[in-house]
Amino acid sequence: MGCFHSSANSNRRIQGQRNHPNVGGHQQQSTSEALRSTQSRGVNPEVVVQPPSKGVNRDVVHQSSGEIEFNVGGSGNFNVRMFEFKELEDATRRFNSGNHLGEGGCSYQATWLLHKAREGEFTAEVETLRQADHPNLIKLVGCCNQREERILVYEFMPLGSLEQHLHDLKPDRRALDWSTRMKIAAGVAKGLEYLHVTMNPPVIYRDLKSANILLGQGYHPKLSDFGLAKEVLEGYEGGQPCSEPLGTPGYFAPEYIELGLLTTKSDIFSFGVLLLEIITGRKAIDDTWPKMDQNLVSWAQSKFSDPSNFRQMADPVLEGQYLENGLRRALEIAEMCLHDEPERRPIATDLVAALDELVS
Repeated sequence: MGCFHSSANSNRRIQGQRNHPNVGGHQQQSTSEALRSTQSRGVNPEVVVQPPSKGVNRDVVHQSSGEIEFNVGGSGNFNVRMFEFKELEDATRRFNSGNHLGEGGCSYQATWLLHKAREGEFTAEVETLRQADHPNLIKLVGCCNQREERILVYEFMPLGSLEQHLHDLKPDRRALDWSTRMKIAAGVAKGLEYLHVTMNPPVIYRDLKSANILLGQGYHPKLSDFGLAKEVLEGYEGGQPCSEPLGTPGYFAPEYIELGLLTTKSDIFSFGVLLLEIITGRKAIDDTWPKMDQNLVSWAQSKFSDPSNFRQMADPVLEGQYLENGLRRALEIAEMCLHDEPERRPIATDLVAALDELVS
């Protein structure tokens, strides 16, 4: 998934608009007590432009007097602004590859940004975003449906992706302090809770990673890129079969890789990986480390059992500026999310409660 920016039309501004069962069908066991027990143990309305791939069914999108009406799956309509293709083409210098910013999540630019999606993701994005309304989910501003192109326009997030603030930090960008990191983690958990609990049917995000967490003013986090999002189908609450894992290596839950089963607990595992990234400053997979330590989860799991390891697991750029109890609790939460057995992982609601307590 490539990202592009534009310097054209930089003066213009487009206003933005407005119990989980687990694998095998076992009843979900709440982990709120386990999470609590760890304590005793010790905007300038710019836009993001995303042009998904061609070939989407034309019936999905209907153009009408400057707006597009989405009518996907026969349930509910969502009106957004209609953009002319030329307007977006000019803004991105004809989608010039010379403006390519790299792979992954969206990067900060003073003007517009282009974020290409993979084949077949357009409908999934629309289906999710037409229903979603939460402060920790990216907002859809408008679309373009011309010249066989399907382009989504999102609100602009001026601080770029979380990935850019954790890895390969640029000299002009300050490292995130501990408090900000925990607030970001709590915000991401709230976004997941909305997808898993509030939305009906629940939605599995399926691509939770630091590159897909975009940051607004005050480092307010929002989940973006819903191209792989999948509704929990009735009758498949214990796990939906998938022919092959889709997402990002390093974030896959073991049952997703080994059994091809996808549940909301797959997202919880990915959240555990993300939380480790936030705590340690390490990438999910980093081939610059010795081979046995390249996988972040494997590296961390070898250290969880001994609390004397915890300080060396913290991101060195923090320079010890955190409460040891807070570090310990954050690592314990991550460890629970990364449990091999899905039923032993927390649900998103318990994560929100635990991280809010940690932030406070």
